[in-house]
Amino acid sequence: MTLLASPCCKADLAALACTRCGQTYPSHGGVPVLLDEATRASAAHERFDAKYRGDDPDPWGYLDSAAEAMKYEFMVETISQLLPGRDAPVADIGCAQGLLAARLPELSTRAVAIDLSVHAVARLKGRLEVAAASALALPFYERSMQVLVLSDGLVSWGLDPQQRVAAVREAARALAPGGRAVFVEYLNPKRHHELTDAVRGGGLEIDRVHYLDDRLWYVTESMFRSLSGTRPYLAVARSRGWARALKGVSKLLGPKGSKHLCVVGRAG
Repeated sequence: MTLLASPCCKADLAALACTRCGQTYPSHGGVPVLLDEATRASAAHERFDAKYRGDDPDPWGYLDSAAEAMKYEFMVETISQLLPGRDAPVADIGCAQGLLAARLPELSTRAVAIDLSVHAVARLKGRLEVAAASALALPFYERSMQVLVLSDGLVSWGLDPQQRVAAVREAARALAPGGRAVFVEYLNPKRHHELTDAVRGGGLEIDRVHYLDDRLWYVTESMFRSLSGTRPYLAVARSRGWARALKGVSKLLGPKGSKHLCVVGRAG
């Protein structure tokens, strides 16, 4: 059974038409494009979609980053703890190249990935349910999801403060009572409040906050970025031992030692 509903009315879709208002949606290569015309024509849609049109399997360079790999492992473990069973519905919202979404079928038989870019979600077709859709108009039924993940994230997507709150409200609408939304964002520690403010403003109770203790890794990586692609750079960037050592030092700094923070919000 599909997890997808019409983003306009949150009603059933029949041949990509909303059964309540009749709004129709296109598809691309068999992937539903559940975006309104204004969003499809927006600069944000073009910017993100352009990232995934080519053959580059790693447009963001995450595969060469031990810190990113450890972040995704943390997220998988967090999601596994939040899901009450293998049939609990879970969604990766803004799935990008799919490093997290590809792991969701290990955790749930009812997993879905969405992104503004149809080319991004097309990479995951056949592994789980996919659609091109917006965090501001989620294609999910009311109170139907157990866990939603919005990673790099409300601020990184370029949403203004009002849109961030609107995205959280959409997540809250789609979550079943007691369901969780997992927000992960890359921010200067002085801006951590921008994420927590949006979560609270969108009507979710903050259940917990995790700091990933990775600031020193990113500071160090930026110092050697001019060597990007070389063997010495890759040896250090991919080193779990180096990342764990820097993580241990960053942890001593408290929240100031984290670029990434994770906020888990709970629906009432």
